Amino acid sequence: DSALRGQTVLIGVTARGLADDFLTPVSGLHTGMAGVEVTAQLFAALQQGRGLTTLPRPAQALLCGLLVGALAWSFRRVTPRQALANAIGLAVACVMLAWLLVALDIWLPPFSVVLAALLAYPIWSWRRLEATARSLEAELEALQAATGPMGRVPTLVTPTRTDNDFIGQRTDALLTATAQLREARQLLADTLAALPDAVFVTDAEGRITQANRQALRVCGREGPHPEVLIGLPLDAALGGLTPVESPSWQALWRQAQTTQTLVSTEASQGDTAQHLVQMAAASDPADQASDTGTPAARPHGVIVCVSDMTLLRQAELQRQELLGFIAHDIRSPQASLLALVELQRMGDGLSNDEALEHVETLARGTLDLCEELLQVMRAETRPVTLARTDLYSLAEEAMAEVQLRASARHITLSGNWTGETRLPATVDAYLLHRALVNLLGNAVKFSPDGSAVQIEVTAEPGGFRIAVQDQGPGIPASELGRLFRRYERVEQGRPSQLAAGIGLGLVFIETVARRHGGHVTVHSLEGQGSRFELSLPEVNAPAAAPEA
Repeated sequence: DSALRGQTVLIGVTARGLADDFLTPVSGLHTGMAGVEVTAQLFAALQQGRGLTTLPRPAQALLCGLLVGALAWSFRRVTPRQALANAIGLAVACVMLAWLLVALDIWLPPFSVVLAALLAYPIWSWRRLEATARSLEAELEALQAATGPMGRVPTLVTPTRTDNDFIGQRTDALLTATAQLREARQLLADTLAALPDAVFVTDAEGRITQANRQALRVCGREGPHPEVLIGLPLDAALGGLTPVESPSWQALWRQAQTTQTLVSTEASQGDTAQHLVQMAAASDPADQASDTGTPAARPHGVIVCVSDMTLLRQAELQRQELLGFIAHDIRSPQASLLALVELQRMGDGLSNDEALEHVETLARGTLDLCEELLQVMRAETRPVTLARTDLYSLAEEAMAEVQLRASARHITLSGNWTGETRLPATVDAYLLHRALVNLLGNAVKFSPDGSAVQIEVTAEPGGFRIAVQDQGPGIPASELGRLFRRYERVEQGRPSQLAAGIGLGLVFIETVARRHGGHVTVHSLEGQGSRFELSLPEVNAPAAAPEA
């Protein structure tokens, strides 16, 4: 009585073979559950309020759509391997979610989401593969339309592949085309590296995409790798140069890009360096004019070439100085000659002997100026012909040529060698002889009467030194830096005074030393004379020509 009081009792048959059996998720394998037991389970669930609640169909559709949409969105942003992992993960997650919701008496059918997740990856892979195949086909057809690098055209089917794999054929063809493009890019880099001028290649945004090693020096950077310039804006890379034709490099770059014409300007770098900068838009063969005749509006990159004009400007300055020399130093003696002729015609001039003496002086001065100029021009342009020569003999010949002028003023010329010694060296005998004559001539010219001029020829480690010592008034320290300048002459013993005329004798000596790989130094004190030292390196004698 106590066990049944207040309880609900269901009466039915549960014996196997007599009761009605129903297969349920919780029944054993190959066994069923009696109908009365099924009724009891349902009754208990209703009595305790534990019945499963199925989500409404709109909610199921919205949730499934969100999950599948999120999976499809992730496919566009991850790798194929990650996409496969996302699809499997979503299927497992949906099953786990349905199991967790059952514990909360909520039923969410997971089959639709699991099926969509498992089918999404192969469908997405097929679509992506189809799109990739079309892109490969279009790109390879575009490459076939233009000549490949160095005259070669990439083919759609690689001859080494014999199967009918469509994607494999296109992939191999793309690899071939990529290799050719890499080869063309390397060829472009090697070509830019071989150019003597600095070259920049910019994209349509004005950023450097290619540059050579010479561009590093223009930008004031050190190192052998011009790749450090790639990605920089052009105006930032050329910040050390100041354009003449425009307030900024950006304006010139934009003008070259939009007008499709060559834009040139001079630019200065510091106080001495001068450059010529040229910009031109890079043309694209695929960028043709439309049917209406108007060019395509797609922006182009720009190629920038920077040429060093410093030496050219210096040569132009030298030419102007030469014109000034011709206008002044050669014109002045001629004007004096004309004035002397006019005085003689008027009868108010000098005697014939005095007039002839003045004419001779003026003519010889003009001739000496022209001779000095010709010597410098020959020293700069004449090929250096090296031969084995005795330096002592060259010095003796130079002393013999200057001896007459020295004897007229009772000046003694002496050397530091004897007639039996020899000092062979590989030099240009003609140029070095003229340089020694100029050195000795200057020493005799500025030495007082009755003094001595000494020439020393000595061997040094790795070369030779030729020194000429005079007993003249010396050169002021403030004028030493001007000795080897063109068209200037420093009078020894006269500080801060430049004589009218040119000082090409010392310029000739410096040119000869430089072309031999040597240099000239000066040691001078006022009142104690000057010492000019010509240092020459030792070089190997050229090989003798074979006899016929």
